[in-house]
Amino acid sequence: MSSTNSIPMNSPARSRALLGDKVLLVAALISGVAAAVIGYFYYEPMLGMVGGLLLSAMAAGVYFTARGTLFSRLALTTLQVALVALHIQLAHGEVEYHFGVFVTMSLLLVYLDWAPVLLAAALYAVHHVLFDRLQAAGLGFYCLSEPDFARVLLHAGYVVIQTGLEIVLLVGMGRMAKEGGELAAMVASVNQADGIALDVSGLRVSSPLAQSLQSTLQRMQTVVASVQQSTAHIETASEEISRGHQELASRTEAAASNLEQTAASMEEINSTMKSSADSARTASQLAVANAEVAQRGGQVVGQVVATMEEINQSSRKIHDIIGTIDGIAFQT
Repeated sequence: MSSTNSIPMNSPARSRALLGDKVLLVAALISGVAAAVIGYFYYEPMLGMVGGLLLSAMAAGVYFTARGTLFSRLALTTLQVALVALHIQLAHGEVEYHFGVFVTMSLLLVYLDWAPVLLAAALYAVHHVLFDRLQAAGLGFYCLSEPDFARVLLHAGYVVIQTGLEIVLLVGMGRMAKEGGELAAMVASVNQADGIALDVSGLRVSSPLAQSLQSTLQRMQTVVASVQQSTAHIETASEEISRGHQELASRTEAAASNLEQTAASMEEINSTMKSSADSARTASQLAVANAEVAQRGGQVVGQVVATMEEINQSSRKIHDIIGTIDGIAFQT
């Protein structure tokens, strides 16, 4: 994880920076109280109280004025190193108080930043060498209970080893934290209040997992867009089918109406045909009757003709008689 003084607001990196500053502030306040207690037991009450109070107050001032920045990380680290150095000075270099060095180095892991760790290691190295030489010069400074440059170098070697291991851990942890932050940002970008937004092309990611997820989401967006387009086509086709169904229903109603009219006409035709059949039967009966009447009429005509023939014969006979009478009358 690289150190930077410009951390975006509401980012995971800023949250970690704020948490680290809070942890270092609490450590500084506890170390300030511890300095007063150590000074009391080692007959340096004024140095313990004043030094502890001054360094703790400075830590509080840094936290409340510049928390979450690179400056606050480095300043709080420097003040915590100074408090541990004060403990060693108050205890006249007793080795037990050197454990504060390793405690501080461990606390700095909370930042997931190599810069405070490297700064603390450098400050402790300078402190140990400088105070050991000042102690050897008899100037009233303490690193160990007695000057011993070889032991100081041994302590410094352990600090260097711990620093190297912590930096390696911090690089790996920082990479994972960055990856987690990028994934969290991607999830936040996808999970919108009004729905899910698969377009994450605007997010800048560098971790392999985040890049893989971004690529997957972009492919999903392409698929969803294709599905939406297909859905739109289906909706259009459905609307056309619905209109076709409506037209078909309208035509079916018209056909049904026509069928009803046709059925009614067929019934009328059937009724007419029945009536025609009845009329035909009646006409047939009348024709038979007429034929009988005609036959009887023919017989009557025949009889009339025979009668007329008889009348004709009678007329001739009468004519002959009249002629005979006329002849007789003429003769007389």
